[in-house]
Amino acid sequence: MRVMRVRAAALAILVGLVGLPEVAPFAPARADAAVSIAYSLERLVGDSARVSVVRALERRSEWAVVGGSRRIVTYTRLRTLESVIGDGNGDVWVRTLGGVVERIGQQVSGEAAFELDQKSLVFLTRTVDGVWAVTGMGQGHFPVRAVKDGERTIERLASSRDVGALVMRKAQRDVAHARLVGQALGEAIALVRGAKREADAAPR
Repeated sequence: MRVMRVRAAALAILVGLVGLPEVAPFAPARADAAVSIAYSLERLVGDSARVSVVRALERRSEWAVVGGSRRIVTYTRLRTLESVIGDGNGDVWVRTLGGVVERIGQQVSGEAAFELDQKSLVFLTRTVDGVWAVTGMGQGHFPVRAVKDGERTIERLASSRDVGALVMRKAQRDVAHARLVGQALGEAIALVRGAKREADAAPR
């Protein structure tokens, strides 16, 4: 299968870093990784119309024009198990960049990667063309893993498969990815709802 690695998003982020003061590394960069500005929890919540616990049920990939370029995208149907923020009832189709159509594949480093039948905490936003997408790409997708803790099994958040390298501004108070990964699902939901209450109570 012919595989084309798409790094336009990473390049755009790198270009955008030029001239940005007070930017410090948060994670070591890899040569093949996307580089993104790290989302704070406040920003991740603020930029999301929905936050839900979901299960991926099915997916399909196709060619589409996104941002003026023709590329492969994947639509995944997510079943809402619990709505955390926003109206997240029922199923929703979410578009991610990359996928396989016939014998052509495209992989976008830094993009969220859903596994079928997997439970996740996901932050969703509407794109300019009206479809649902993951806020911050891989930064807004947290697979839920069952972890043994003695005789108990606890559901904890894991990192999306390919978040890439993250950088943060020195003035930034937190990094959502660092705060949420490893948290028990219930504790993570409480953190997200707390960030939403703080944002709603802040003076405008």
